[in-house]
Amino acid sequence: MRALGAELAALGEVTGTRVRADVALLFDWHNWWALELEARPSGRMRYLDAVRDWYEAPWTSNITCDVVPPGTDLAPYKAVVAPNLYLLADEHADDLSRYVHRGGHLAVGCFSGVVDSCDRVRPGGHPGALRDVLGLRVDEYLPLRPEETVRLSDGSQARQWAERVEPRGCDPVLRFAGAPDGGPARGGPAATRHTHGEGMAWYVATRASVATLRGLIRDLGEEAGLRPAAAVPEGVEAVRRTGPEGSYLFLANHTGHGVEAAVEGTALPDAAGGGSRVEIPAGGVVVVREEKRAHRP
Repeated sequence: MRALGAELAALGEVTGTRVRADVALLFDWHNWWALELEARPSGRMRYLDAVRDWYEAPWTSNITCDVVPPGTDLAPYKAVVAPNLYLLADEHADDLSRYVHRGGHLAVGCFSGVVDSCDRVRPGGHPGALRDVLGLRVDEYLPLRPEETVRLSDGSQARQWAERVEPRGCDPVLRFAGAPDGGPARGGPAATRHTHGEGMAWYVATRASVATLRGLIRDLGEEAGLRPAAAVPEGVEAVRRTGPEGSYLFLANHTGHGVEAAVEGTALPDAAGGGSRVEIPAGGVVVVREEKRAHRP
C-alpha cells in the first residue's frame, strides 16, 4: 500500500485532467424494471446481459464510452448505443430522433421502443417510438427456446431472440441465414442501418454475439469518425485524459503476461527521458505523458 501511495503521489500532474468519451451508452433503471416484469414475450431477457455485451464491444476496441441516462445532452458524442429501450418516454424518443437528424450515429438493440413511460404499448406497430428514426417495422417478435440459436449471414451465432423485420427505408447489413439455421426469421434482416436527416441509425434485431457487435460498432465508428485511444495489443485497455498542460495515456494490462505497446511520450512516474515503446507488466498499469503535437490551423 505504501508503494501504491508513492506512485499516486508521483502522478500529481495528472490531477484535474478529464476523460472525454466519444460514445454514450444509454442506461435506464425504469426500462430495466419494465423489461423484466412478467407477461413479456420471453422471460429470459435480462437487461444487464445486453448492457454488458454492448459495452464490451467498444471497450475491447479501446473506444472510450460513457454510461449515461436518457435525457442526457447527446450533442458532444459522436455515437450513442442503446442496448435495449423497451420502455422509452416520448421526450427521450424525441431526443434520439433529433440527435440522429442533426448528424449523430445511433445503434439500438432488439425489443426497443415498445412501450411509453407508463408501460403502455405504443399503437401503430413496433418498434413504436423508434419506427421513423430506424426506418423499419417489426412484424413479429420471435423469442427462441433456451437451447436454440440462429445463424447470421456473417457466420456468427445469435441467441434468445429474433424479430421479423420489414424495412421501411433502412438497408439490411446482416441477415438471418436461410433454412434451417436462420430460425423463424430466416432470410430477413438481422441488423439494419437507416439514414435519418444528416445522421445514421442502426438496429440489431437479435441477441448478437459480442464479436458481431464489435464488427457493427467498427462499421458505425468508421462513419462516425470514432478512433481508439491507442493502438495496443489485445487485452490492454487504453484511456486518454486531457488537460490544459497536455494529455496522458493510461494503459491497463488485463492479461496474465507482460506486453509491449507503442507510445509517443514519457512513462510516469519517474519521467526519465522518452521512448517509442513501453513495457506493461501482467495486471499492471502504465501512465504515459504524451508528446505535444504541433498546432495545425
